[in-house]
Amino acid sequence: MGIFSHNCGWCSADIAEIKQALGQLQSMLLVLMKGNDTMALDLTKLTATVAKQTTVEQSALTLITGLSANLAAIAKQLAAAIAANDPVAQAAAQAQLDALQATLDNNDEELAAAIAANTPAAGAGGS
Repeated sequence: MGIFSHNCGWCSADIAEIKQALGQLQSMLLVLMKGNDTMALDLTKLTATVAKQTTVEQSALTLITGLSANLAAIAKQLAAAIAANDPVAQAAAQAQLDALQATLDNNDEELAAAIAANTPAAGAGGS
């Protein structure tokens, strides 16, 4: 026996209205609950994006730090080669500089391609 099983002539219309209102509230509650699930999923996506970007930024910092250290080491070798008037050591330092330049050129091309591939066209919305 349910709470709305009581039957009296004057209150049956009120009970019907109450049942209808409860049904509407239940529907609204379900919509709100689904909205919360969607918001939670969107937050998860945002968190993953932030983590990915942080990883990319850390990689860039590592690359820049390594590049700086390589350049400093090559500069020392080149200075020593010039001071010793050693053409073989100068050529070796130049070869290292050339290799480093080639690596930078390749990284530039890869980075430019990645940016172009992952940048929305002007006027296009991103999510």
